[in-house]
Amino acid sequence: MIEENNFLTERELEVIQDDIIDSSNFPWYWNPVSTSDAYPFYGHILKARGQEGTNSEWYDFFFPIVKRFIDKYNLFKGEYEVLRGALNDSLSFDDKHGDPHVDFREEHLGFIVYLTDSSGDTNFYKKKWEKGQPPEIFNRDGHPELEIEKSISPKQGKMVCYNGLHYHSIDWKKLNERRVICIFAIKGEQNGVVL
Repeated sequence: MIEENNFLTERELEVIQDDIIDSSNFPWYWNPVSTSDAYPFYGHILKARGQEGTNSEWYDFFFPIVKRFIDKYNLFKGEYEVLRGALNDSLSFDDKHGDPHVDFREEHLGFIVYLTDSSGDTNFYKKKWEKGQPPEIFNRDGHPELEIEKSISPKQGKMVCYNGLHYHSIDWKKLNERRVICIFAIKGEQNGVVL
């Protein structure tokens, strides 16, 4: 896992704050299901799963940030493919955390850019999904066999890259906060970086 604080430029932070976080015009869309129907959220799709092309002009703002991170850490050999990209504005629920899950059942890297300061850590588990091993989603009822390897607290401007086959979940934020992230899933031949 690679974690870098303050990865975003001052100009990027300004655009995010003014045009997304504080804007009453940014298009957020209701999603009745995330990992399960127990956890709806508001989102903005940058690139949809299994779809050619992009869904939003905001892709052209966020993908260069992710590409800069990829280039800085030399993460891929040659070309790579964006599987999905989105902004997520999480809600709050009574239980401690959401469903431990993987986003895709194939080798890929996950990238999270935290767009706000908030509670609601991202938990990365030691367990990885392996081919032929269902499920890709565990329900939220505990699963004590899933031991947390690392928890990361949301901090505006922080960026994280992780092995997408590690199960992960989020702790729910406090009611009076906003927890907004940008998330990408990208596949390609990795350049020997162990995540």
